[in-house]
Amino acid sequence: MAPRTLAALATFVPLFLSSLAQAQTATCTGWKTFKRIDLRKDTIPHGINNFGTVVGGTFSFYQGTKPPAFIRYSDGSIKIFRYHELQTTFSRRNSQGVTIGYYQGPDTLTA
Repeated sequence: MAPRTLAALATFVPLFLSSLAQAQTATCTGWKTFKRIDLRKDTIPHGINNFGTVVGGTFSFYQGTKPPAFIRYSDGSIKIFRYHELQTTFSRRNSQGVTIGYYQGPDTLTA
């Protein structure tokens, strides 16, 4: 073998073996599940803050009502929001409790 090939091989093998030694198993044991919001099949969480408060929205119509946004607090309680009967979605919530999102009507999308 050429000296360059040996040098490259001598460098590559220890780097490769050290990357295997640093590998970690990707596991998550802290999953939290919650029931569908307002009996809708498309409950989609969009954000979670440092206190475990989850915000999101739903995207299916149910019994003639527009899809609402929701806040699920870490104690399991849930609040549902609809802005003037329009489709409402929350996307983020910070640690101070400020929630951002949007509502959508037939001709509008407002953040």
